[in-house]
Amino acid sequence: MFIETEQVDLRAKLTAFVNEWTAHGNSLKAKAEILFDYFVVFMVDESSAGVSGCGIDKSVNFMKSQSKELRIDFFNRFNVVYLHGEKYEIANKDDFNKLLDDGVLNENTTVFNNLVQTKNELLNNWKLPVHKTWLASFLTQNK
Repeated sequence: MFIETEQVDLRAKLTAFVNEWTAHGNSLKAKAEILFDYFVVFMVDESSAGVSGCGIDKSVNFMKSQSKELRIDFFNRFNVVYLHGEKYEIANKDDFNKLLDDGVLNENTTVFNNLVQTKNELLNNWKLPVHKTWLASFLTQNK
């Protein structure tokens, strides 16, 4: 979870990055946002110029530098952010599995599906119940 001072600093760096972001020499019409205090989301309007491998590499390298600076592992795919009551929390997949096993969380617990790639998917398939994500396999393991 980003604290407010981290968010202010990171937002400024994200804005500077997307304002200079290019792919194959073409400027990208892009923005980046911090969502739910946990996620950095990059969005590119590909109607004018598409993001390509080199453009994606630039964003990954930028986030790796921020990872080192902030001491946050942005690339750990096994961290799960979930809604617990009214608050978003984070756990590694083993701890998340234990929370399911202990009945603290269940198949309807809201998690983030970080496999989304389009704005439509972000709006409609990002926040899902556990049973509709790759984490559903933990449900069958716990029975």
